[in-house]
Amino acid sequence: MKVEFSNNGLIDSLTGAPAPRNFFENLEREISKSQRLYQPLAIMTFKYLTTASEGDSEKELIELGRSIKKNMRKGDFYSRIAQDGFWVCLHANENDSADSKKRFSKALLNVFNQEKSKATFSKSKVEISINLWSPEMSKAAWIRAIDLSYFD
Repeated sequence: MKVEFSNNGLIDSLTGAPAPRNFFENLEREISKSQRLYQPLAIMTFKYLTTASEGDSEKELIELGRSIKKNMRKGDFYSRIAQDGFWVCLHANENDSADSKKRFSKALLNVFNQEKSKATFSKSKVEISINLWSPEMSKAAWIRAIDLSYFD
């Protein structure tokens, strides 16, 4: 599958999601703030597993991005990080993150269900995972750990 993944430094050209550079700049600020104020942070990853054709994959990614944006809480932010998915930064502890995962999973049933995509009727799916930040962990170490699990 070859799906468009390009941006002008600000916006992803296919989905309209903020570009990774913006996400990581915001994340750095949030980590600094969380260290000062002892506030929890989590990154929720959405990995798109497609079985659709190229054109249908693009439609599904657009719908996935729209659903994520629509269901984020105020203060959370996201980006299309890779060709096949999105990351959302949540101001959430373990319990709040689990609740957010349930909320997003329920919302994604409007786009994908266990049998087929409602956008294109393919059997594409989305895997959602939660990655909690620990105050002892540097931004680079946290991102590296998420990358390893996401791209594994």
